[in-house]
Amino acid sequence: MDTFLRKFEKVAAYNEWSVKDKFSHLYCSLVGPAEDLLYSSEAATYEELTERLRQRYGTREQQEKFRLELKFRRRKSVESLQELASQVEKLTKLAYPSTDAATRSILARDAFIDALDNRKLQREVRGKDPASLDAALTLAMKSEVLDRGPEREGETQRPSHFRAVAAATQEGGPVSREPATPVNSAAESAQKPGGQRPGRGEASTKGGAQDRRRRSSSRLFRHPRLKS
Repeated sequence: MDTFLRKFEKVAAYNEWSVKDKFSHLYCSLVGPAEDLLYSSEAATYEELTERLRQRYGTREQQEKFRLELKFRRRKSVESLQELASQVEKLTKLAYPSTDAATRSILARDAFIDALDNRKLQREVRGKDPASLDAALTLAMKSEVLDRGPEREGETQRPSHFRAVAAATQEGGPVSREPATPVNSAAESAQKPGGQRPGRGEASTKGGAQDRRRRSSSRLFRHPRLKS
């Protein structure tokens, strides 16, 4: 309500409204639950109408509520540090509207540190004794980035075979850590006693001996030529 009335005063000053004009414009702009005040304020002045609005919807009657919200404010899981600082600053202004800016900044700083969801981060920021809310926010952001550094270094220093598997998975190729076994290995192992596969040199030696035997037998058993 205080924000609304401040904006209304700015518009009234720009348009050079008189007190009677301000009362008429404010009277006609009230809607919803605030409109119920009009039934008992028809003969009231502009000052009386604004005072009743402050009593009903102003922050003076709700300061204790805002102080409790500020005391138990905690950072949400999806909330950034900047968003948390903005909400804490807003609650501090609502809870302590008549406090000077320097004192309010210290109150906001302490509430921001208490609202952090990480005890280690709280100790690091509080240990450096920031002078204001903005200084505490800057320290918290730096500490949070530095804490995430070792995690990223651990991801980049993985063994080579893990990096190869990850690359193959991203490219959509087959992922295998064992060498492929030839299809005919079982058949070759069965042909040789002991399950051992014959070497290439051994197979070529046997083939050459068989060829030599066939050539010698063909020379021994030649058919005689018949004379005509």
